[in-house]
Order: sequence, then C-alpha cells, then structure tokens
Amino acid sequence: MIKQNKKILLGLLATALLSTQAQAGFLNFNGEHEARITSLKIGSLDSTVSIQQSLKLNGSKRLPDGFKVNYEIGTGSDRRSTWASTTKTTQIPVNINELNIEWKAAPGLQVTLGRAALPFTSYSTVLFDPDLKLDILGGSYTTKITPQADFSINVAYSVLDEYQTVGSSTTKGEKFFGIQPQVSYEISPTIKAEGYVAIYQTLDGDTAAEANKLESTVFGIKGDFASPGVNNVSVYAEMNENGKATTKGKSQAIGVVVGDKKVQGLGSWNARIESRKVEANSFGTPNDASTKLSFEDDTAFITGSAYEGIKVAAETGLTKKTNAYLVYQSYESDPKVDASKEESIRFGLRTNF
Repeated sequence: MIKQNKKILLGLLATALLSTQAQAGFLNFNGEHEARITSLKIGSLDSTVSIQQSLKLNGSKRLPDGFKVNYEIGTGSDRRSTWASTTKTTQIPVNINELNIEWKAAPGLQVTLGRAALPFTSYSTVLFDPDLKLDILGGSYTTKITPQADFSINVAYSVLDEYQTVGSSTTKGEKFFGIQPQVSYEISPTIKAEGYVAIYQTLDGDTAAEANKLESTVFGIKGDFASPGVNNVSVYAEMNENGKATTKGKSQAIGVVVGDKKVQGLGSWNARIESRKVEANSFGTPNDASTKLSFEDDTAFITGSAYEGIKVAAETGLTKKTNAYLVYQSYESDPKVDASKEESIRFGLRTNF
C-alpha cells in the first residue's frame, strides 16, 4: 500500500508539472484528482472497504471560424470509467477519455463530432453514468420562444460496438440514437421551471438478443427556487420506461437539492436526498455492468436487479480547489428475486489544479 501510494504521489507531481508547462504552450490543461473510500455491505455478507482514485487532465483550444477542440486523458480501466483501485500492484492504465471538435455553426446551434459526453440533460443520472464518453455525432440548438422561455433540442448518434455486451459475447455494429426536446421558463426572478421528454433507442445491429435492446422514453421535470440562507432549492423527478415488447420496465427518481447548484470554493455546499425505484428491465442491454449506460457506478444492483431505496449526499468546499463529499445509500432488491439489501457509505475528496 505504501509503495503504491508513493507511485500515486509521484504521478500527481508529474501531471501537475506537465499541466504547468503545457499551459505556457499550445495546449491548455486543467487537472482533477479524486480519491474515495467506500464501505459496502450486501445482505448478510461482511462489509467490504475499497479505496479508489481518479485522475484527469482536460482542456480545450479555440480555433478560427467557431471551432473548438476538447480533450481529456485520465486513469481507469477504460474510457467508460475513470476509477482505478489504489490497492492494485499492476500499472494503472491511462486512456483518452475525450477528444472531439465542436462547431458553433450559428447562434444557438452547436455540432459535436468525436469522443464526448452524451449531450442530454439528466437531473438524477436516471439513464447515463456521468463518466460515460462515446464516439458520437451530436448537436444542440437553443432559442428563446418568449422573453421568459427557452427551447432547446439535443440529438446524438453513436455506434456502440464494445459497449453492447450480452453475457460473455460482444455485439458489433449496434447503433444508438437519442433526441431530447427541453423547455425552461422563468416564472419570476426567484422561480424557474424546466422539463424535457427524451427518446433513446438502440437501432439495427447484429445482436441475436433482440429482447435486450433499448427503446426508452424519459420524462424529467425540475423547479429551482432561490431562497435566502440556502441560495437555491431544486426539486426534480425523472421517469424512464423501456418500451421494448419483451423487456418492458420502468425506473423513477424523485429528489431535492438544497444549497449551491455547484459546489465551488470555501464555504460553498449542497445536500441532496433522492428516492429511486428501478425495475429490472428498465434499461435493456445497456444496463449491463460492462456498459454503464445507466445509473452512475454507485450501486451493486446496477447489473439488472429490480431495487428501490434512497440516496443521501452532501458536499462542501474545504478550500478554493478542494471539495469533500459524503454519500449514504440504502437499497433493497425485489423480494421476488433475491430479497437482498445494500448499504454503503462513501467519503471522497476532489481537488482541481
């Protein structure tokens, strides 16, 4: 463990130095290091403790005629997850998590080509892991329909390839498409509401497991309320339904966030409580643990079991660059299946440089 931690420290110093030198040249890098400790207990099994870290270097470069290049390299087993265990003796891999070009084609219109995050709003990460980057052709368009109301539409197309896994076999050529119209409305200077409807599908591919395809409709609504003393209160709800005939299933999440919308700087903070109810077939094949197209990597039930429960989280700024967070989760799987329960506590530190 001591030897491994020395390697991590040396790696951090090297990346910090690289970042400093690169900022004086053509490329501009920002860094983020995150370390977390998780205690997880499932059913009658003893609690297990894991220590993980994530290191990212990212940046962008503006080009003429409205073009911009975005890039990110980071640790992790692959570009779908940046997390690496600090207890492994093997070399921690480094991957190109993001590499894409954006084009501001017209006012309010943006086109993205390359490896990037899917350009969809998700209040509760009801469908997409926030670490997920895919090779996409995506676009977004935003316009005002009244002085108080904005309309936007997001679209993305991707060939999933290795992301589509059924058991031990990997399908090839599976295609993914999503479209998400969204409206936001300023009711008053202190109250704002927004909502969206999204359709996500896996299209024709060579998979034999037709039942495992994704054909989801997602609904999301959110209200933001400026409040003295806590800065902001957000209330949201999302529901996803996989409408594939042989794998119909639903998931839903309802939550409240109190405090700053984004924790930045000393004294900044927020707290969240979220209730989830997830049916086993609500995501089709992308719910496979190896694809991580669904909820973020924070529950053992992600691989397809039906479950429900709560998530409570709090985050605060310790310094201008470092945040600390604490997450508690308690989920129970469907008693008709295996009646197991998962409880976990996670503590983490996130530092930007």
